[in-house]
Amino acid sequence: MSISNTMKSLSPFRIHGKELVHKDDEYGSITVIEKNKYFILTFDMIYEQSKILKASPMVPVHHYIRAMLMALAFTPVNKVLVLGLGGGCLVRAVNAYNNEAAMDVVELRAAVLSIGYEYFSLPANALTHYYVQDANHFINHENNSLYDLIFSDLYSEDEMSPLQSKGSFLVSCADRLTLNGWLVMNYHIRPDASSVFSHALHELFKTVLYCTTHSGNVIIYASKMDYPLPLSKYQELGNSIGEILNCEVRSLAEKISFWPKHI
Repeated sequence: MSISNTMKSLSPFRIHGKELVHKDDEYGSITVIEKNKYFILTFDMIYEQSKILKASPMVPVHHYIRAMLMALAFTPVNKVLVLGLGGGCLVRAVNAYNNEAAMDVVELRAAVLSIGYEYFSLPANALTHYYVQDANHFINHENNSLYDLIFSDLYSEDEMSPLQSKGSFLVSCADRLTLNGWLVMNYHIRPDASSVFSHALHELFKTVLYCTTHSGNVIIYASKMDYPLPLSKYQELGNSIGEILNCEVRSLAEKISFWPKHI
């Protein structure tokens, strides 16, 4: 056992509960834990990659997922791309919100997908398609579809994928959006307004919002359309998702802000 794994096994933050399944693949470990009323997906027994209520799997639990889903109210949703499956929280919620929406779901690890089917109530219907692929390859080479929403939630066991920080990835996402579409990204920190990333955001997208969640994750909402809406309208729209998905989002909706521009 490596020093890193030994430290994790002794960590006071280690997830405890009944282990339901454990698998190893070329990227690491995948474990499902049953803890009280939840199923938890973890890659390292420290961080929760996904968490669902056993009795109500359609209800999003983590606040960053709820924040991402507020974008459902920003535009009509007919076709959605999800990059990074995890335990399928986004996929289940989108399907519950509009079961007539077509969805492409891209996940790097085949084992994550198989576990999702077995333990996390993944939608299995003719409109939802799952692809075991690298997200960057899929968005650049797999097809030419345009999407109303692109959800990007690309993480390894304890860090965000560097892909999400690249300007080339933002360009690829922008190219795959419909005219009124939105890119919704789970970012690990709020980048500085003077950063290359922030500059690329404002170069590619006319409307850029963000929401800092209770865990510190920063959810970025970006559209190529220049929407002349006041901030209060986005907050109102975001809050409307809570009632539809049966979860509290008001405290998150109130945190929606415009992404600052560097002067």
